[in-house]
Formats: sequence, C-alpha cells, structure tokens
Amino acid sequence: MTSTRSWGTCGLLLAGLCAIVLSLAGLPVSPSQAGPTLNYRFGFGKTAQPLESYDPALLAQLRAGMYLDWQTIVQPPRPNGIEYVQMLRVKQVKTDSRYDAPYRVPYTYTVWPAWEKLADCVRANPGALWLVGNEMDRVDWDAGHQDECLPEVYAGVYHEAYTRIKGWDPTAQVAIGGVCQVTPLRLEYLDRVLAAYRTRYGTRMPVDVWNVHAFVLREKRWHEGCPDCWGIDVPAGSSAAAGVLYDIRDSTNLEAFKEQIIAFRRWMRDHGERDKPFIVSEYGVLMPYWVEDEDGRAFTPERVRDFMYASFDYLQSATDPDLGCPADKDRLVQRWVWYSLDGDPEVFGGNLFDSTTRQMTTLGRYWAAYVNDPARMPAPQVNLFPVRAWAGSAADGMTLHALIGNSGSLPVAQSFAVRFEDEAGQTLGEVAVPGLRCCGDSVTVAVQWADAPPGEQRVRVRVDPAGQVAEPDRVDNELTVRVQVVDSPLPTPTPTATATRSTSSPTAVPTSPASTPTGVVPGLVRASPAPPEPPASTASSEASGASQTPALSPGASGEPWPAADWWLGGLLALVALGMGIFLHRREQRKGDPR
Repeated sequence: MTSTRSWGTCGLLLAGLCAIVLSLAGLPVSPSQAGPTLNYRFGFGKTAQPLESYDPALLAQLRAGMYLDWQTIVQPPRPNGIEYVQMLRVKQVKTDSRYDAPYRVPYTYTVWPAWEKLADCVRANPGALWLVGNEMDRVDWDAGHQDECLPEVYAGVYHEAYTRIKGWDPTAQVAIGGVCQVTPLRLEYLDRVLAAYRTRYGTRMPVDVWNVHAFVLREKRWHEGCPDCWGIDVPAGSSAAAGVLYDIRDSTNLEAFKEQIIAFRRWMRDHGERDKPFIVSEYGVLMPYWVEDEDGRAFTPERVRDFMYASFDYLQSATDPDLGCPADKDRLVQRWVWYSLDGDPEVFGGNLFDSTTRQMTTLGRYWAAYVNDPARMPAPQVNLFPVRAWAGSAADGMTLHALIGNSGSLPVAQSFAVRFEDEAGQTLGEVAVPGLRCCGDSVTVAVQWADAPPGEQRVRVRVDPAGQVAEPDRVDNELTVRVQVVDSPLPTPTPTATATRSTSSPTAVPTSPASTPTGVVPGLVRASPAPPEPPASTASSEASGASQTPALSPGASGEPWPAADWWLGGLLALVALGMGIFLHRREQRKGDPR
C-alpha cells in the first residue's frame, strides 16, 4: 500500500511510532511491503479458511481495504493493512429449534461472545467498527446462523451493546446490524426498532454507522409444501403474508439493487440520519452456478461479473445532494462488502477464491482486473475538507465549530491541524486531529474566539494548513463563512480547542459460525455447520461463551414501570399540585387589601 504520509527529516522514526499508535487505535496501517494501494471502500466477507492461509500477494490484487467474518477476534489478521470489522452476534431465544417455534417467555436474548470476553476484544481494538447482530430480521432455521430478534427485543439488545462497547472504548464506532435487504417490510422492521428504543429509553437510538444488506431475494412467509417460498421470508414479528416477490432472475437485477440504495438513503434522511456513513455490509449474487433462472439462464462467472462491475460503477459514483453523506461529497454509499471471498460454490455464488486450492477463481480474476484498471477505479487517495462551519451562541463566548470530513478512499494515518482565521488571516485557534477514517468519516472541531469584535465577521477554516498530509487535490481544504457576533457583557472565556468524533490478530476468541446468506431456491438446500445452541440458563451461557439477558414481556413496546413506581409517581404529582395551589393562594393573599 502506498503511504499517504509526509514525514520530514525524522521520517523513519516518526513512521515507526505512528504505525504503533495507529495499530493500537484500530486504524488501518500501511503494509511494510510494496504492493497495490488498498481502496478502503471495497471489502469482502470471509466464510471458510483463515485469512492468513491465503497468499497476501494474491489478496493484495483485490485491493480491498476491509473484511469481516461475522465474529469478534481479539487480534484479527490484517494482511496488507486491511481493516477488520468486528461483529457481536445476538439472538432471541426460542422454545426449540423449529423454524416456527415460539419465543421463550419472558423474552430473552443471547449474545456471543459473552460480555466479559467482548470487553477484552473491545479494549484490544480501540477505534474499531462494531456491527451489532447480523440479519436480525431473518426468521432463523436449524442451519441458518442468523440473529433473529423481534424489533422490540433488538432495541434492547442494541442499547446494551452500544452502552457497553462505548463504555469500554469511547472511540469505537457502533453500527446497527444489517437487515437482509431494503424493502418496505424491512424498513417497517427498522421503524419498530427505533420506536421501541425511544419509548423504552426516552431518546433517539444512537447509531454511528448505518448498515444494511442489499440482496435481491423473495419475501414470502414460509410454510410446509410452499413451492415458491425461497428467499428471506417476511421479517420477524411481521404479520404480512408476503412482501416484494422477486424472481430468481432478479438476483442480477441492477435496477432493483439501485432502488434499495436510494430507498435506504431516503429513509435515513427522513429519520434525521443523513449525515451518518452508510455501508452495505453484504451483497452479491447468491445463486450458485448450477441454478437456472425462469428464462433458463445459468449464473455463469460472466453473468455475475457483469452485475458486479455495474454495481461497482454505481457504488463509486452515485451521489445525491439531498440524500448523500455530506462528509463524503454527497455519495450515497460509503463502503461495501461483497459476498464472498471463499464461500462454497455448491451452496452460494460469488466466491473470489477457491477455499481448497487458495487460488483465485475466474470471478476473482475479474474483480482484480476491475480494481487494477485506472479507468474503472481511480487511484485511492485522501481528501480532507471542511464540510461546514458555524458559530455558537454569545453565551458560549463565541465558539467556532467546523465539521471536517475525509471523502477519499484512504484513511488519514497521521495527525493534522484545523485552523480558524479571521478575515485578515490572523489565527483565532487551531485544533490537532489525530487521524481520520476514510469514505465520509468526519470529526467536529471547535475553538473559542476570545476577542471577537461585534457585528458580521468572516471566518476562514483551513484543514491541514501546513500541507503535512499528502493530498492530490487541496482546492477544497478551505471554507469561508460569515458569522454574526453579538456584543455581550459576559466575561471573556478561556481560549480552548477541541475535537469531537461525529456521531455520526491470530489469537482469537472461539470461532463463531459464519453468516449464511438467506437465498434458497427450490432444490437449493445444503447443510451448513450448526451454530452453538442458545444456553438454557445464565450459568450454562457463561460456560458456552455467550451471555443471556432478559428482554421485554410479550406484547410490550417498552419497559413497564413496577407498581411501586406508579404509586410513587402519583404521590409526587399530588404533592406538586398541592404546592402549586398553596403558592397560588399565598400570592393572592399578598395582594388582598383585607
């Protein structure tokens, strides 16, 4: 990977120290050996063999900057400096393993690994991206390995996971688990999650990164003997009989894929989440080579290649000034993960490597040809810029704020400055930012203007004014805004400068079952490794590496108050009413001439 750093005269020493710091911080680090520069927008899911068993030089030809394997690892392998995405597995407990088995009452969920082991992993990987669950909307089956939860239960799962992870590592990025695809039924599932969270915790659900899967699969409630119930069923907790009834041929329907991306970005905007990064953590063509669609067409490597190339073109270029991520120049999608690196071709299509020979498949060579073609994939780079700037109230002593983004496909692996200047070019304050992820990641910085003259003032924000970060294009590194300063008798505050994250390893914990995508066509039934059985009690869950937590009671949309709390609340209300009447009458007596 080509370095993006400019080190000066102490280059080797600073490079070594920075590599150590960034490794501890969970940010991607440039590999020591020469090789193709990774593009951190592209990623893949690894399902079969340990990543370190593949030739790093071959993996480098994919130029993928991120991967996941549907588990947590204390020291994840990171050949060529690739980023590892952690995943906490969750599941609501059922009475037995039948597909349509009822949920255990009271509602209970498990997490894997157990919270104690998860704490070790979080602390060992500061700044990592964490996905909470995988396809929790998917009604699970014996060999499914999906994280089925009712939406109201998942809200509680997410709250506990978010609170714990942020407590152990405030720099961590926490993302919601990915629903199977973007359809009205799946968006309804997410609406219920958000509503349950607000009802139960009294605030909006905190999500740093939004995440979905974007397969094109049929939504029809499964029942015994159903001839066309392949796909992903309807979401857990839904009363619908069917949703979007895609055909098998639609597995390579690019327009259906695009519609999902736009629909989810519109959903994010409508819920006030537009500024957040959006990743597609699973997508691809699940139909294996031996399946034919309704037109008699097989899913050959060339058919899959054409869809893959078209999707790459779209994901790299699609923008919308009303829907896209402002810190990523209004791109709709910030990062994406292809399914898969090394899946079993007899079960699912899309594998880039043969898990037996450890060599690239035909599709893998097609991928490599795309990402190594400069006409198709521009050279990865850093692009720092001020997204917007604004001023705080006079009561804050004129605080100047700026949102700084990186719309490039490379992370910034070194510290850089953000400087605020007045119209004459005098420095008002400067903030050091220790580094920034790629692909629409952002940070909010702030300084206090000690002697701001009253009236309208022009303020300039300059990102990396010393030019320490290698950027091919610095034309957008400055932004000038007008701010209104109100003369205030308040004391001048002490000048401060801050930077705030926008809310926007061979040694491993026990291996979790890999995610199994959920497209199943007639006759397409294959056995998969069985997941560990949910523990029957807290004691057994500790022994198995999982944790079990009580959730809501059936039919409850929020955490009910105990009866004692209702009594206490009523008593306090009566006391407050009595005090109000007493004070009102006292005021009346004060003005009574009698």
